[in-house]
Amino acid sequence: IYLMSEFLATNLTKNFPLQLYSKCYQVIHRILCYQKKCRVRLSYPWPTLWNSVISAVKWSNSLHLDDPEIINNYIQVGRIFNMFVMYGDTFLPNPGSYDQLYYELLRQHKSSMTSTKTALTFSQKGTTEIAPVLFLYQCLL
Repeated sequence: IYLMSEFLATNLTKNFPLQLYSKCYQVIHRILCYQKKCRVRLSYPWPTLWNSVISAVKWSNSLHLDDPEIINNYIQVGRIFNMFVMYGDTFLPNPGSYDQLYYELLRQHKSSMTSTKTALTFSQKGTTEIAPVLFLYQCLL
């Protein structure tokens, strides 16, 4: 998780392939699924990961590209935060971590709203399915 967090935080360049961010989000999601399944609690500073993911989303929002891969990344980010919201009690170290998670989500609600608007634009074109992104947006309301 530390490597994925560092990767997201340090590779925010315009010419970087978006597919690598997608792979990074997939790895994070798989680790979270494993933690949920096996009820493993890592002593990891989770706000570091949350801030890295949110920073990557903010960076993606600033690109204003017409690339469906950005929407796929938004969907994967929605799934990651969905895992934290729905099943965090099985792998987050303590209840205070939930407070930190909600604080970070609410503090950065502007970037999630921007990504949701972008995803809605693509869904109206029939490009992609956006249920996880909409779920994240509804959580923030």
